[in-house]
Formats: sequence, C-alpha cells, structure tokens
Amino acid sequence: MPPTETNRSRDLPQEWRIPPWQAAVLVLVATGLLALDLNVHLSPGALIMTGIIAAASLFGAVVALRYLLVADDDGIWVRHLFRTDLVEWNDVKDVEMTVGRRNATTIRITRVTGAHVDVPPSLLLPTLPTKMSRVRSIMHGTATHLKELAAARRG
Repeated sequence: MPPTETNRSRDLPQEWRIPPWQAAVLVLVATGLLALDLNVHLSPGALIMTGIIAAASLFGAVVALRYLLVADDDGIWVRHLFRTDLVEWNDVKDVEMTVGRRNATTIRITRVTGAHVDVPPSLLLPTLPTKMSRVRSIMHGTATHLKELAAARRG
C-alpha cells in the first residue's frame, strides 16, 4: 500500500546524533582532570598536559552535542559546529555514500544545483569498534533510506 501523507508524516522527523553518553563521558574526563590540576601538586609539564587534554575533552563534548542530522517535513537538516544546512526535499538531487575529507566515508546530499552537503562522519559511525565492511553497510543503508524519503517527499 503506498504511503499516504499522514503515514509519511508519522515517519518524520527522524534524527541521527552522537549518543549523549559520549558527551557526558568527555565532560567527566575534563572535570576529573581539572579537579586533579586544582587539588594535586603537579609538575608544570603535567599541569599543561592535563589542561590541554581537559580542553580537548570539553571541545569534543561540545561537538558531540552540536552535530545532528534530521529528516523532517521541511527536508534534510545537517547541523555542523558553526552552521546548519537545510536541503529541502524538492532540492535533493541525490543522496549517496562517498569518501569525503581525510578519506572519511560519509553521506553526501547533492542539491539540484550541483552543490552538496556532507554529513559529519561521526554522526554515522557506530559507537563500538566495527569492521569497515559493516560500517560501509550501515552508511549505505542510511543513504538509501534518506534517498527513499526524498523520492517519497518529492513525488
């Protein structure tokens, strides 16, 4: 049975995000290191090193909380660290798995104009170590799902 407008709207919104526990762990690491710096007399080198690791952990937590991929009634939203890209359904030409920057496998959403939006790979990667063939299969499945959503919303 073909999906009706009400059935399609129940399927949306769908979102992909980095699990919140990862950001929580990074914040806990940062606070633990900062507590260590404040309460234990460390050498200057160790103090600088723990400060840098704590800052990197906090930055990683912000990135983990900020990155988001959403498919809703308006289109496909990709939220990066400093910007948000919306590709409306009628503007989606293709959704495919591709190799992006730094040889990272990701999903590329191509607009009708030829411009594209790359999804941050960390949104799509599994949280546990996984074989590359399985990772590619997961990403291909997500890309196919988004492509089917786009075709259903256009037609």
